Amino acid sequence: MLVKNAENLTVEEQEKLQAMLAASPALKQCYELKEDFRRWFNETPDRLTAERGLHNWIARVDASGLKALQAFVKTVTNWRDRILNYFDGRHSNGFAEGVKLKIKWLNRRGFGYRNFDHFRLLVLTAF
Repeated sequence: MLVKNAENLTVEEQEKLQAMLAASPALKQCYELKEDFRRWFNETPDRLTAERGLHNWIARVDASGLKALQAFVKTVTNWRDRILNYFDGRHSNGFAEGVKLKIKWLNRRGFGYRNFDHFRLLVLTAF
């Protein structure tokens, strides 16, 4: 329930989640920061706004003192420019990664192919 998107929770799951969050203030703060990050990523319209929002979110995490998010913040900080590039046009390489995964799966399913032309035809028919 903690990793599921808030809007996808059933009523029963929402009630259980609220009980869990009420029992632990640190967990509640961590969950709220996670949801704020998700909201920032999905709703920010442009790079400049995204940059300010990310800076504010990182400052809030640092101020919270939660050690659970420090590794994530370090990763986001290291990849900051590349993450912000997404907001220039909201493009990702998700489709290419999906194609690559399917090609790997086809190769594995065939236990490798000795003849590249046969493998190429298999890939072409799969797509």
